[in-house]
Amino acid sequence: MNMDLIYGIWEMHTISSFKNGEPTSERAKSGMFVFTRDNRLAVVSGANEWVMAYCGSFEIKEEVLIIHTESCSVREREGTDMTRKILKLDSDWLILGAKSEDRGTSAEMTWKRELSL
Repeated sequence: MNMDLIYGIWEMHTISSFKNGEPTSERAKSGMFVFTRDNRLAVVSGANEWVMAYCGSFEIKEEVLIIHTESCSVREREGTDMTRKILKLDSDWLILGAKSEDRGTSAEMTWKRELSL
């Protein structure tokens, strides 16, 4: 996987949610994810009344995106690390996976490239 492909601006395409491995929902959302070449990022996404926004730095280790959150719309996440498994990364698509082991939930977030940086 060519990790240089991550740099750019990505538009939210869909989020698929799962509970104990079974699909619970798939929905289109709005959002943008920006990755810069100095390993900074910013994201905003939302649907209806729900909005999530955060920024910080990132690193990639063994196909895992580690987000070092500096500022976040959910205050409890400020100063914490979030991890996302990189399931697919090519010139057009970025698919990230997230799991909550204690709740048995997971999600796949699909982003479409808008601009390479």
